Amino acid sequence: MLKSSISQSSELSTLSDDEVKRIMSVIERDFKLREKEYKRTEELKDIVRQEHEHTKCLASS
Repeated sequence: MLKSSISQSSELSTLSDDEVKRIMSVIERDFKLREKEYKRTEELKDIVRQEHEHTKCLASS
């Protein structure tokens, strides 16, 4: 595993500054999208929980 990491890191060192910037841009964009999607799914989970509680209240009435 370590050997693989070392060879990958030496391969990465051959990248130009522009390539590194592009890769970092993609990684940052991916991170932001994942964060946004996580927040969206958490909001949806909250809505589902609220609806479930509401349904339980109506069913017990």
